[in-house]
Amino acid sequence: MSEKAEEDLLKEYDEFIEESFWEELLYRLGQRDFVKEVGEKEYRKMSEDAKKQKQIEMEEKYREEFDRNGIKNLGIV
Repeated sequence: MSEKAEEDLLKEYDEFIEESFWEELLYRLGQRDFVKEVGEKEYRKMSEDAKKQKQIEMEEKYREEFDRNGIKNLGIV
């Protein structure tokens, strides 16, 4: 593999890792808030379609926050 090809591959890999990190963070924060909001019992009763729709809504809240402010408002409690 040429040096240029290796650099390109590493760049793509880094972009993939970065995107994966943000997607996973959105998913986990949304999931946590979703279960907290409806309760675990109710969550388990919901249909997969209902869960998916609500999960998307919860993730969008964080997507908008990170787009506006990056991680400056993100804290560990």
